[in-house]
Amino acid sequence: MAMEAGVPILPVTIHGGHRIWPPGKRFPRLGRVEIVYHPLFVVDQNEGEDQRAHARRATEALQAIIGPSPNTAAKAAQ
Repeated sequence: MAMEAGVPILPVTIHGGHRIWPPGKRFPRLGRVEIVYHPLFVVDQNEGEDQRAHARRATEALQAIIGPSPNTAAKAAQ
């Protein structure tokens, strides 16, 4: 979508959200949440790659900034 719209992607990491509003709870609890805004990631439309290649490159670049998702890290540990 970002490539089609010609807009950059702003990666954001939210730490602690699962502690203050755990699944199954109706209301959040008091607690600390940290929001980290990472550098913009620009998708170049003129590189001649297809959308899947752009998506793969974007995912790899974002994982390098943010780190692997907990699901990805758990699978790699097995």
